[in-house]
Amino acid sequence: MESSQAQVNDLHKKFEELNEEVSVALRVQQDAVASASTFGGRSNLAAARKDAVRLAKKTGDWRGDVTALAKHIDLQLQNSRALRSHYAQSLISTSAQKQQEEAEGPRLRCLRSDLRLLQDFRVRYFRQSGEKDPALLSAIEEETKQLKAFIDKNVKKEKMGGKQEQSPLALELFEMRREITSRISEDLLKEKKQLDVEVGNPEALANDSLGNNGPTEKDALASWDTQLYISFSPVHFAVGDGALEELQKEKRERLAAKSRNSVVSIAGAEGFSALVTESRAVSPTRPNSEAKSDITVEDVHFAMQKLKREVVELKSTNLKLLLTNSQLEDDLAHLQAKFEEEKRAHLNGKKWFVPKMQKLEDLILSTAKAFEEVKLSVELMTNMYKHLTSTLATQQEGEDELKRERDQVSLLLSSEIKKIAALTKENERKDRLVTLAMAARYEMVQHANRQEKLAKEACEQRNQLESRAHQAEAELATHMQQLQDTIERFEATNSMLSNAKISIVQLQGEVRATTEAAATKESELLAAFEKQQAALQQKLDKTKHELMESMSEMLNLDSRLRRTQEKLAKQAAGATSG
Repeated sequence: MESSQAQVNDLHKKFEELNEEVSVALRVQQDAVASASTFGGRSNLAAARKDAVRLAKKTGDWRGDVTALAKHIDLQLQNSRALRSHYAQSLISTSAQKQQEEAEGPRLRCLRSDLRLLQDFRVRYFRQSGEKDPALLSAIEEETKQLKAFIDKNVKKEKMGGKQEQSPLALELFEMRREITSRISEDLLKEKKQLDVEVGNPEALANDSLGNNGPTEKDALASWDTQLYISFSPVHFAVGDGALEELQKEKRERLAAKSRNSVVSIAGAEGFSALVTESRAVSPTRPNSEAKSDITVEDVHFAMQKLKREVVELKSTNLKLLLTNSQLEDDLAHLQAKFEEEKRAHLNGKKWFVPKMQKLEDLILSTAKAFEEVKLSVELMTNMYKHLTSTLATQQEGEDELKRERDQVSLLLSSEIKKIAALTKENERKDRLVTLAMAARYEMVQHANRQEKLAKEACEQRNQLESRAHQAEAELATHMQQLQDTIERFEATNSMLSNAKISIVQLQGEVRATTEAAATKESELLAAFEKQQAALQQKLDKTKHELMESMSEMLNLDSRLRRTQEKLAKQAAGATSG
């Protein structure tokens, strides 16, 4: 908007400058028309023509500026429409940046909902154990209170802290959810172990089965994995119930077998029961009072059990209501914060956009008025320019005659200039030819010198090659002589080899005969060796026996010698002490 205002001001300044130039051009034109009949007025006519051309350029530039201003106004209108559409969209939804900032809030609320849902499931699970052991239910109530205090503390930290505090809060919630999930898993494992050992209480299973006390409603803010974990956990209880029923059936069968085996003992005890009946018949008042007291105690016990069950149900309902209340408080706080944020964004956008839009509309109206004025001024300037061009047409004819004379003189001058240029080109060509001839002569001399050097080097190489060829011929003769000697030696060797083959055949026959004689001799020597070995073995055994005897004698002598040394040592010690 400020740039459009600056463009309008610049356009007004250009319009004023153009008016001044038009007035100056008109005065110059009037002076030129007044002095057009004289020769001295030609300079004024040229000046007027230059002013008219300059004025036409200024008018063209000014028209371009007007067109640019019109385009800028259209752009401002488009921006205004875009701002209006953006303002309308901001009333419907918040910006993407705000949505990204608020993305952490639903995540924390989802984690808190997971904690409430898991704790509610754990409370419903312990309702079965609460009838047998109230300490478990009191412990669960204490855990529920601690969880509620933890969630309230987490909510307060979220409200008081900023973006940096959201990540630690999410980490704490994740840790708490993991701890509760592990507790539920431990409880399930304990029950499984207990089912493996004991049969259980059938009345408690019939009255307070977890399969019949499922959640009536789901938490919409809880995560999918938590809901799935809780929905799949009752399958364990169904399997446990089936196993428990099987164990109870087996127990009833065992009891029936025991009752059948104890019929004899019951028949033997009938005499004792008859005596007891007679004693009761003697005093009929006492049994009636005892029966009444038994019935009263049973009624009181039944009422106490009923009250305990009702108290357990009320406590579980109270815990469920506490968790639901905390969840509703969290949802209400979330909705209130979201409403306040949207309301604040709406008011801020309204405060910012409405004055800007009003100011922009006023500026567009003022710009449109200025554009109309500029358009009228442009039309006036074009009409004035047409009038000036018509007045200058008459002066253009005189200038055309002067141009024709000038053209004739310029043709003569150009012909002379062409002749001079041809002479200069011919001289330059001759100079270039002389320089090229001198350069060619110098190059030929250098080339001849190089060729002489190359010829000398080739002669030297030829002499060296001839000397090497003579040496190679001498070496070839010596090698031929050596080859002839080698052939003669090869023929002599072949003759010797044929003689050696004949002698080898003879030697092979002799070797076969020798091996046969050696085999017979070896068998004879082997028999003699075995005999000698047997004799030597006997001598060795005898020598070993003698050696063992001598070793035993040596050991006896050694023991005697040690005893003698000990005696001598004792005598020497007694002598020294005496």
